[in-house]
Parts: sequence; structure tokens; C-alpha cells
Amino acid sequence: MVIPRNIKPQPRRQLPFIPDRPPLRPPVKELITVPDSKLIGIFAPGGDEDKALVRYLGPEMIDQLNWYYAAFWTTLFEIAWSEGANSLVCDGSSGLVGRSNFWIAGVIYQITFSGNRTSGTLFGPYDGSGTAGALSSDGSVTYDYSPEGDVMYIYGSGFFGDLTFLSVRKILYKEVDE
Repeated sequence: MVIPRNIKPQPRRQLPFIPDRPPLRPPVKELITVPDSKLIGIFAPGGDEDKALVRYLGPEMIDQLNWYYAAFWTTLFEIAWSEGANSLVCDGSSGLVGRSNFWIAGVIYQITFSGNRTSGTLFGPYDGSGTAGALSSDGSVTYDYSPEGDVMYIYGSGFFGDLTFLSVRKILYKEVDE
């Protein structure tokens, strides 16, 4: 082939490498030491290597600086409830507080709440149906909950006392090499 003197040959253009599967990644061991994580099982999903399933918690979903103000409860703040000093206070009658567009149906959440009680029962965050954690003495309650609706309610049934702590976090799972 004869190349004219004023035209230089162009280098061949390289096509990008596109693998037919994702590249291998190193095992993720650090999730086991994440705060609030818990090793929940070891299993072999069809291979020779064992895998660990780790349960850990996502970020806090409750605004810790404002949850005890009436403005936080966008759907409902019944007359039985009032704002306290860093707490919600219930006067002994029955009543609800509610926040709309809070839950995602089908997601599992870990809920923790604490309170001081003189009488009645405080039912922790739930969606208006299903079973909520109940506080019938001073202390804390932690439970897992999977809502069907999007409104978060807290209900005081003849509850005289205050809600002093509230936390809601998504439960996440991660498979890691053992």
C-alpha cells in the first residue's frame, strides 16, 4: 500500500472494554463492626464460600431537635398532648399525634421510645393498624415494625406521663464474605 506523503496514518481507535460481568470486589468486613450492626446468620448461597448476613440500622429518621414540638406532627396533635421540655406530655386522657408521609409500606423499621408513666398505656409509633410497642411502666421499648400506611401515629390510651425519647431507623441487611 502506498501512503501519500502529506497524509499520516491514524492510530487504530481502541474500543472500551466492556466486561460481561461486574468486576470482583474484595470482601466487605467492616460492616460487622458498624455501630448498631448485628451478625444474624451464616449461609452458603450455592457456593463453597460461607457468607454472613449482617443486620444494621440506617440513619435516624426522627428530627431529634424538633419531634417534641406540635409543628413536627403534621397530621394530628390532639388536645390530650402538649409540648414539654424536650418531651411530649399526655394529660391522662386518650389521644393521638400523627405525622404524614413518614413510612414506606413494606420497609422494616426499628423503633425505640422511652417514657415516664403515672397511668395508662403509651403505644409507640405505628401506622394506625397493626401492632405497636406498648409502654405500661417507666422505661424503654424497642421493636421492629413494618407499616402498611404512610402516617406515623403515637397513641396514649388513658396515658398520664411523658414521651422522653423517640427513634425510628430503617433496618438494612448486607451480605458479606465470612
